[in-house]
Amino acid sequence: MPRRRSIMQKWGDVLGKSIFDCHNPDSCKIIRDCFDRLQNGEAEILFADNEKHRVYMRGVRDTKGKLIGYYERYEPPVGKK
Repeated sequence: MPRRRSIMQKWGDVLGKSIFDCHNPDSCKIIRDCFDRLQNGEAEILFADNEKHRVYMRGVRDTKGKLIGYYERYEPPVGKK
């Protein structure tokens, strides 16, 4: 089994930076659109679906339902593992 690099080895240079400093303009537009949709009450948004993976953005809310963040969930495309 191949060794995987730790998250810090791979992404440590982006810690503490804005998400918009770590993505290209096209990706920033998608992120902003998804964030707006989450702010308006959607729970989860599929924003990438291709031969490599499906990526969802899921809102994280406080006990009053206010959006306090989100996370991305990756999975293999339908029919592939």
